[in-house]
Amino acid sequence: LVTLKLLKDVNTAKAISVSGNKTLDLNGHSFTGNVNVTPSDPDACFTIKDSSNGGSIEGALTVSGAKAAMESGSIKGGVQIQNAGEFTLNGGTIVGCALNGADIKNGTFTMYGGTIKGNTGAGVALSAENSDHATFTMSGGEITGNTIGVLVSENDSSNPGGNVFKLKGSPRILGNGSKDVACNVKLEGTS
Repeated sequence: LVTLKLLKDVNTAKAISVSGNKTLDLNGHSFTGNVNVTPSDPDACFTIKDSSNGGSIEGALTVSGAKAAMESGSIKGGVQIQNAGEFTLNGGTIVGCALNGADIKNGTFTMYGGTIKGNTGAGVALSAENSDHATFTMSGGEITGNTIGVLVSENDSSNPGGNVFKLKGSPRILGNGSKDVACNVKLEGTS
């Protein structure tokens, strides 16, 4: 297991790609740029944590055909899950994204803890199309203060199990929507 620990703020215009069993310790610093997690060993997982306070990724995390997890810290550019990627949120915050906090196009997102808040779009959007599958399982944590809490796109007739949302345990989805209209979970038609 390799741990990459930030010793100062990092700003890069170019996206970085990571794979394998690695941990990014934000160590109270910000990483400004996008991070792409790509496949390697099927059991490998890229983990984000913050051993200090205030560490953040100021960009998007894309999990494409790989596994990634977040223990602490924050992501301010959203999480994209595609190509059968897997993302687990155990702690930390996905916050202030211009679009969706997490967008599952093809893969799984499991939320045991942490917070998804203050995103302009949905906290979590399940948007699988055609033969793709998007699954969001929420067992803990909180989704709050987003324009929509959880957005589930309608499955078309050729892909009846495309978007699946499961609630377990005692998660909290509250305070989403505008000041006039609450919108904690929205089922959206696509046809």
